[in-house]
Amino acid sequence: MAENHHPAPSQPPADLSRLSATLLLAALILAFYWPLLAGRVTWLDGPDTAFQVLPWLQFQASEWRRATIPLWDPNHWAGQPLLAQAQPGVANPLNWLLFLAPLDHGWLRNSALNAYFVLIHLLAAACAYRLARSLGCRRLAAVPGAAVFSLAGWFGVTQWPQMLSSALWAPLVLLFLLRALQRRTPLVSASLAGFFLGLCFLGGHHQVPIFLSVACLLCWLPFLALHPRLLPACAAFCLMAAAAAAVQILPAVEYGRLALRWVGTPEPLAWDQRVPYSVHDRYSLLPASLPGIVLPRYTPQSEPFLGFTAAAFALLAFLRWRRFEVRFLAAFAALGLLIALGSHTFFHRLLYQLVPHFDKARSPAAAILLFGLAASALAALGLDLLLSRLSTLRLVLPLTLAASALILFEVSHVNLVFAPRLSETARLSAPLALSRHSDLAAFLRAQPGLYRNDVDEGLIPYNFGDWHGLHQTGGYLASLTENVYRARLHETWNKRLLGVRYALSARPTAFHGNLVYLSNSGVHIYENTDVFPRAFSVHQAIFHEKAAEIPDQLFLLSAGLRRQTILPTPPPPLDQCPAPDSVQILAYHSSEVRLSAGMACRGMVVLSDAWYPGWRAYVDGQPAPIHKAYGFLRGVVVPAGLHTLEFRYRPASFYRGATLSLAALLAFAFLAFPRLRFRLH
Repeated sequence: MAENHHPAPSQPPADLSRLSATLLLAALILAFYWPLLAGRVTWLDGPDTAFQVLPWLQFQASEWRRATIPLWDPNHWAGQPLLAQAQPGVANPLNWLLFLAPLDHGWLRNSALNAYFVLIHLLAAACAYRLARSLGCRRLAAVPGAAVFSLAGWFGVTQWPQMLSSALWAPLVLLFLLRALQRRTPLVSASLAGFFLGLCFLGGHHQVPIFLSVACLLCWLPFLALHPRLLPACAAFCLMAAAAAAVQILPAVEYGRLALRWVGTPEPLAWDQRVPYSVHDRYSLLPASLPGIVLPRYTPQSEPFLGFTAAAFALLAFLRWRRFEVRFLAAFAALGLLIALGSHTFFHRLLYQLVPHFDKARSPAAAILLFGLAASALAALGLDLLLSRLSTLRLVLPLTLAASALILFEVSHVNLVFAPRLSETARLSAPLALSRHSDLAAFLRAQPGLYRNDVDEGLIPYNFGDWHGLHQTGGYLASLTENVYRARLHETWNKRLLGVRYALSARPTAFHGNLVYLSNSGVHIYENTDVFPRAFSVHQAIFHEKAAEIPDQLFLLSAGLRRQTILPTPPPPLDQCPAPDSVQILAYHSSEVRLSAGMACRGMVVLSDAWYPGWRAYVDGQPAPIHKAYGFLRGVVVPAGLHTLEFRYRPASFYRGATLSLAALLAFAFLAFPRLRFRLH
């Protein structure tokens, strides 16, 4: 006799309507986060969120207001790709909603940021609710289970929105994966699971999506061995996930091959260098943290926390062990726990050795999300079993509300917003730091010309460039293109080459000694006028085959940098002429720069912005190759006469990825809406 994998279709009458359940779930999340919505607490209390993520969001909001997709960030490190860095979340649809919110004199409103953070948790709860309902839970049982996933565990203690956005669709991945493995329209279900996995990658962070992908593939393996006919469904799952995520994955892979990443090692790592296992060991969940599943604040790591109430309901679900869904969720929870324990288990070491690029998910503890996801679904099943013993709503509703109240009370001890880690003054100090230097930014904007600024990161720790829309030589990034990193931007000759005219510092620097603005904040502005303009011309190019040695050659050539450049490729023919050239920047935008070049003879116009694939150059509307001037800047050969030179950032990786992601979205719409399919046929 074939096993029946479907949940029982009959439901006791003691349950809420769909609308009532939706309102109850929303009320629980909103009531829990009401202090945040009222502005009495903040989620921006960490240096990463306040100093890195918030400036990223501010820059993107400004770009969207200019009707520009923020693919390139010109404000840090001579310009860096933004979408390709992944973490800024350029491809995350939830961020687009934030950017549509009204700005306050050009700035993101604190109320909009708080609502954005709460919206992520509302959507996570809604996805977990759908998972519980698909398991056959009545609505009154699904609501507390969904609240556990959204407010407790990893999701409750994580403050980085790009990480949260990369995890909130996980319940829907699990929902459709379960259907596919149960052979319920496996091809369609697997495709939908893959689509939501792709959405996870669009969130901005790779860590949870990698763990989720590995866990899903491990779930497929035994079923493929037992039912080889599921192979097309597994292939559809993988292809749909890759296509949906392509708009983020393809630019990120292109960038990863050209960039260095800081992972906790003394030096940043290149794409082909594995993250050492010692780093994984450092960020593994401690076995001593396991009692923290039920005991709040048992250890500094509280990611596994469910609370006594939710854990008891999850254990109660084991009374339904004969159900496939209970066994699967128990196995999935154990799988997440094994990965999260990292170096403390042989299983994680095996995955590290066998799975390509698994090493790039350097924090195994984040896999505890998988445990929390499965455990919250089990809690809903356990509560559903308890409620099934009651016959009337008069008994069921008070029990559900009491269970929800207990869950919220327990979760409040570990959730990010309420955890008593810092005083409110200390928590607010990081976001308040961003408002202290507006006078410096106003002075710099008022200066003629386009120049860069050195920023003392000990005094201004946040990304001053993105926050104020000004060009900064450094910045707080997780990765950096290798050509810029190797270029030694701190050298005196490079400051002159890059047009670093101003320094924001408490005292004069070795390069900037002229005080031009005195601020009450203690950070002043110093100037050095002996710098190159941001666009200039040269008439001599030297070939040096070894790109890594070009910075040394530039140091030796520092006195002649204004007249000649060094290229890592055979140089194009240039003419020598005594008459001066005239090069001016006519318009400068993040992804487009337009210059006027009056050339006395054939020469190379150099724009002191980072060279990167995807930039296109046009001389009088005709395509022209971009050379790696000085090994890391953009140079274009321009003939004699007056010409218009344009640079446009049009990365092929983005357009190819966007095409694949759009195709996945259309496929999702076709698969997810049966009525539409019926009409088409």
